[in-house]
Amino acid sequence: MGPNTPRRAGSAPNPWLALKVASYRPSLVPTINQYIQKKFFNKPISRVVPSPDGFRQTILIKQHVLEYALPLSKTASALLGLKQLIEDKGYNVHHPVDVRFSGADEPWLSPAHGRKTCYIGVIMYRPFGKDIPYEDYFRDVDVLFYKLGGRPHWGKIHYRDASDLRSVYPYWNDFLKLRDQLDPNGVFLNDYLQLVLGVGR
Repeated sequence: MGPNTPRRAGSAPNPWLALKVASYRPSLVPTINQYIQKKFFNKPISRVVPSPDGFRQTILIKQHVLEYALPLSKTASALLGLKQLIEDKGYNVHHPVDVRFSGADEPWLSPAHGRKTCYIGVIMYRPFGKDIPYEDYFRDVDVLFYKLGGRPHWGKIHYRDASDLRSVYPYWNDFLKLRDQLDPNGVFLNDYLQLVLGVGR
């Protein structure tokens, strides 16, 4: 449970309003995080369920999200670096930081290709549609995780283009050759894919 969880009768209110207030007074964010931690994440929970049941979550608050897939061996460095970054820069960032793990897989452009992987995601909420400054924080996290060999989540915010991504995917050039063969006229390209793949229409 957390700020994305639907409110139930008799339960403590979700901290939507607190997040809204904190959008005007960001210094309140650490206090709100402590409340969320104490209320919703104060006990370890262990479940064995099918993946769709374990990972599916209804998101009720708009949010900005950045997520990287890092080599499993870099997990501690990434989390400690993130903590240090937040403290050094004085960022008032929203709870939680998502951490999950997966085995290696085979698809050429999978973030987990060829290595055991730790996924680390950071969020900034947009309560009631109010935009919250996030870009400086996300850009710093992006640099930190990329330097540790991370691969950004394809469907979330990142600041990488083809020149960056080529170095972290061993079959990058093979994929581009195959893509050109299957779509020589660029029918399935868009502006985002042109940027991250470094190809034109």
